[in-house]
Amino acid sequence: MIGLAFVLALAGAPTPSPGWVVVQRDGSIVQLAQEPKRKGGVLVGTLFPDGKLVSIRVEDVDEAKTAAANRARTGGLETSPAQPLVGGSTALGDRVRLAPPTGDDAAHRELDAARKALAGALAERDRFERTRPPGNAPPAWTAGLSERTAAVEKARLRVDRARKRVEALAEGER
Repeated sequence: MIGLAFVLALAGAPTPSPGWVVVQRDGSIVQLAQEPKRKGGVLVGTLFPDGKLVSIRVEDVDEAKTAAANRARTGGLETSPAQPLVGGSTALGDRVRLAPPTGDDAAHRELDAARKALAGALAERDRFERTRPPGNAPPAWTAGLSERTAAVEKARLRVDRARKRVEALAEGER
């Protein structure tokens, strides 16, 4: 009986609908969970219903149709769009990965990444050293340790270069 009541309750429950739609110039519709925020030349929002971050170029948006569609909507779209995400819409995570870092932030991000790489290389070398077989170390193990030690040194050089770049940028600001 409880199962039947649950099914009936779900059947009467309203289906979720997007909180906002964006109509693009090519006629495609992007369904968003809520109204997007404008950041420079892009609108940033979350896709409905999966919640992925998305950015849409403002130049690709038909603002009049978008405003009319959101004014006229009562409880969501009547039909699913044929092309839910096309044109200039790119997942924000992909767009961030594609954009090259610039300026002071890039130097600090590189220093952080270099420090993480160094920590990883040190941890790997230490882990490998603990696997030393008893007695004389075989040549293969010695070669493996040598590779890991070289990786540590390479990571240290990367940290040094990144730290010098951050320091140079800091000197330039003074």
